[in-house]
Amino acid sequence: MDAAKIMIVEDNTTVAEDARECLESLGYGVTSIVAAGEDAIESAGKDRPDAVLMDIKLRGDMDGIEAADRIHNQFGIPVLFLSAYSDRELLGRAKRTGSFGYLVKPFEERELYAMLEMTLYKAGVEKERREMEARLAQARKMEAIGRMVAGIAHHFNNMLYAAIGNLEMVREDLPPTSAVLKKVVEAETATRRAADMSRLMLTYLGHDRVAAKPVDLSETVKNALDDIQKDIPAGISLERRLPAAGPVVSADPTQLEQVIKALATNAWEAVEAAPPGRVTVSVETAAASKIQGASRLPVDWKAEAPAYACIAVADTGKGMDAETIDAVFDPFFTDKFTGRGLGLPVVLGIVKAHGGCITVDSSPGRGSVFRVLLPLSSEPVSPPAERPKTEPQT
Repeated sequence: MDAAKIMIVEDNTTVAEDARECLESLGYGVTSIVAAGEDAIESAGKDRPDAVLMDIKLRGDMDGIEAADRIHNQFGIPVLFLSAYSDRELLGRAKRTGSFGYLVKPFEERELYAMLEMTLYKAGVEKERREMEARLAQARKMEAIGRMVAGIAHHFNNMLYAAIGNLEMVREDLPPTSAVLKKVVEAETATRRAADMSRLMLTYLGHDRVAAKPVDLSETVKNALDDIQKDIPAGISLERRLPAAGPVVSADPTQLEQVIKALATNAWEAVEAAPPGRVTVSVETAAASKIQGASRLPVDWKAEAPAYACIAVADTGKGMDAETIDAVFDPFFTDKFTGRGLGLPVVLGIVKAHGGCITVDSSPGRGSVFRVLLPLSSEPVSPPAERPKTEPQT
């Protein structure tokens, strides 16, 4: 296991260096030493330490308690306070920040070790609890949406098929010169589009039928990107990082291409707000142990194999905060001026139907990375069928 990384916030240089030596002798890593609250918040956001060793009296207008409160609320990083004082007012303020411990200076090395280990353990338990609550809330939301959408789609389809059938009969009965023929054809076209929307809802739920076969993932991604290359807006470059062949997955090629196109389109739309920019699409094999637990959908997905095929779509766009990430796969959600309705929800439905998952890594100002994980196939890719030969005419 990697050593825990600790940030030291201490305005006394001698005390700070002693703390560094103590931490390193105990086997911890030290990300940085800062002396002011504002600098502590900035360093915490940049280095993301596992814990912060925070003096309460600091340089500047912000004390350690205020800095700890902001670090914990913004980044979820636990804080262990250091202070030469232990009066009731300080202790009361420290408790209200949700701190994970309080050490009075000077302290013994064994006291620091015991308190840090408890801090890291309690922080880990709290993180797991938050993630479990988030997964449970997401699962309940998806279940409720699923029941609603499935019921609507079922009844909607029944009505649409009746309407399409009647419109077809009317169209066939009308003479080509009829003044209302054009209107009937337009009504039939609109009704069929509504039926397509109903089908997309079922795809979102993962109820769409999957005609799976062994597919070369790199080749499929290449074909999909070739199809949409011409649609990429000016000022946005598309970078491909694809192996010559493989990995092989069992998938419906048409649905898989739909996933790739939707994710790539979503990526360059995120970049369009501040061009120039770049969209990078890569294919690789990812170890199951490296698949992150946060921002993963479906929330109840669990790795059942040691490795998975991975399509990663990264952009240099504006990025997303945690609230947006939680909502980005909801039907008709968009944080853009114009949205595509069911693009990303359908992606989730297709991936779910294929036994895979999607992870999202993003933060404001840092772009986003969407990763699609699919089970690997042990079967070889079938060679393309040969076209029938035609006999030369005599």
